[in-house]
Amino acid sequence: KEHGPLPSNRVLLFGDGDKTNCDLDNLILADRKQLAVLNRKGLHQNDKELNKTALIIADLHMKMTEAKKKGEAKHG
Repeated sequence: KEHGPLPSNRVLLFGDGDKTNCDLDNLILADRKQLAVLNRKGLHQNDKELNKTALIIADLHMKMTEAKKKGEAKHG
């Protein structure tokens, strides 16, 4: 509510893992692709800073996958 409607490709994560803690400081906006990687790799934590780091790791995983696919396309 505070910042308008949530875009369809985004989700809100609860930084501390507590879904009853709706304090704005506890909410993290993430991309659905990032969420998929977090779930697949088991990167969810019960700490906001660790979850922020997990999102960065998810981004790195996506970039590595993208680079690998591009490399295979060049050599395939």
